[in-house]
Amino acid sequence: MLRPYIEKYYILEYQGTATGQPFEVASPANCYAALVFNYQSDYQLCHANGHEQRLSGSFIAGYSTEGYRIRLRGTVGMVGVVFKSSIFRTWFPALTNADINDQRIQLPDLVGSEVEFINDQLAEAENHTERIQLVESYLMYRLRKTHLPTHMADHALNIILQKRGMIRMDDLAGMVNISPRHLRRVFSERVGLSPKFFARLKRFGYINIILSLNKDLHWQEFTIDGGFYDQSHFIKDFVQFCGHTPSVQILKNRHFQHSVLTNG
Repeated sequence: MLRPYIEKYYILEYQGTATGQPFEVASPANCYAALVFNYQSDYQLCHANGHEQRLSGSFIAGYSTEGYRIRLRGTVGMVGVVFKSSIFRTWFPALTNADINDQRIQLPDLVGSEVEFINDQLAEAENHTERIQLVESYLMYRLRKTHLPTHMADHALNIILQKRGMIRMDDLAGMVNISPRHLRRVFSERVGLSPKFFARLKRFGYINIILSLNKDLHWQEFTIDGGFYDQSHFIKDFVQFCGHTPSVQILKNRHFQHSVLTNG
């Protein structure tokens, strides 16, 4: 029953070192909203502008328009629910994407004390299967309480996701039967980003995953296949959303894979 709403679940666990040294994970920009249940130690979110935010408990994470890092220390345990498109509003109708883009909003501030017991149950769960079941039970509870009709901006957003960001805005407007100007207005109001920017963000995300999974590929191959006019546009988007060039990213991926193979 939750399949139409959920893109995926993830579980992150990390046992800190004896010296207490933090461990950092870098994340590029992305077009996913997520619900995170943090049932172990707090951790730091390091924004690209240098601002740091301590995260604990449960929170909603919006689309990220720039790269960021998370700094883990101590015992880390969290379950994440990645939503399809802007479907998270089914559970939290008071929010729009514009409210949470590049933000983390504490869940108790939205729903009150009903969520406070979940983190304790997650920490006491015997395995990951049980943790996912606990989270799904809560989502089903919320689903029965609220439901919103589909918005035309959601339809446009889903098309962008299906096309992996590789679509002209005039074509997109035609597919949802509104003018390009009206599309820009309703999409920006609903999502907090213009449809063109969101398409760039999705296109980058798709290409970055492909490069991460295929270490022998050359990024130049994506200039045309990825919907870019030339290499300069491709590099510009990559630097904006990842913080460095595609060549540097490929080297990072290769070094990481080499480390896993030699140490794993």
